[in-house]
Amino acid sequence: GGFHAGLATSLLEELSEECRSAGRFVVMVDPFSSASNNNNDTANHPTNGRTGNHRELNHFRKCLNAGLAMHGLSSNSDAFLPVSIDGAYRALRGKRGTSGECEVSSPNRTLFEGSAALSLALEASTLFYRFHRHSSRTSSSSSSSSPR
Repeated sequence: GGFHAGLATSLLEELSEECRSAGRFVVMVDPFSSASNNNNDTANHPTNGRTGNHRELNHFRKCLNAGLAMHGLSSNSDAFLPVSIDGAYRALRGKRGTSGECEVSSPNRTLFEGSAALSLALEASTLFYRFHRHSSRTSSSSSSSSPR
């Protein structure tokens, strides 16, 4: 949420001042949301005529915090990648929506499989850079040790 994004933004600002030449790649993971979290939000508040207003206010605050987090992280990084655990799970399982679903999975399974899909995607997308960095180190060390 807001605290972690603010802390990460402050850290990125400090890194930009201290390590000007270092690149900063930021991955913002969309918070895992399930139907149980939405039900728990309304269970803590009395049910009166203002419950709808309270839900709308909480929704507005969450969207505002998400926007501020995205702005702070994206403006202080060189590369920014927002990802969603729910979206990764739906992409993995081929689910397009919640209507007409026969299979209902637990939030823990969705979190586990969505996180696994995200880690696989990040691993695959950064593989070239990691191999390129490793190969450039070995080629520079072998060229410097070879006799001329």
